[in-house]
Amino acid sequence: MWYTFDVPAVPVAKARPRATTVGGKARMYTPKTTAHFEALVAEHAAMKLPGVQLQGPLEMKIIFYMPRPKRLYRKCDSALPIPHTSRPDIDNLAKSVLDGLSRHMQDDAQVYRLALAKYYAGKEQAPCVRIEISTAGGRHDDKDSAGAGTVPSTKGGNNGA
Repeated sequence: MWYTFDVPAVPVAKARPRATTVGGKARMYTPKTTAHFEALVAEHAAMKLPGVQLQGPLEMKIIFYMPRPKRLYRKCDSALPIPHTSRPDIDNLAKSVLDGLSRHMQDDAQVYRLALAKYYAGKEQAPCVRIEISTAGGRHDDKDSAGAGTVPSTKGGNNGA
């Protein structure tokens, strides 16, 4: 079963924890922008997954639509989303989404397959994050499963030599 929802916000990458001292003791905290974005992800997930605790292996697809810079609003530029190849890094964006979804999963280690994409939003599109989660666990019915279910043989044969 697939769950799909959008988080209508500018995607925020997971920032490194910060440290401060309180009463002579070190205290670690998550920066406010990261914590706010993770809370937004959790809020929109709760609307789509009310009371649901995702069990077993999960497959996820996350598409980040970043704010489109003014230089890409020319008539000759495509109105469709354009690949985004600058910072923030896609893996840090994914971490913030996975941490935001932590209330609905036992552990983010449940995610056995993660497809990520990062684009500048279309000309008429607001920045957002599209999240798709599958609880189909372990089924590999698509053809692009990168060899899922097959293990290269190391016994016998010449292995291409």
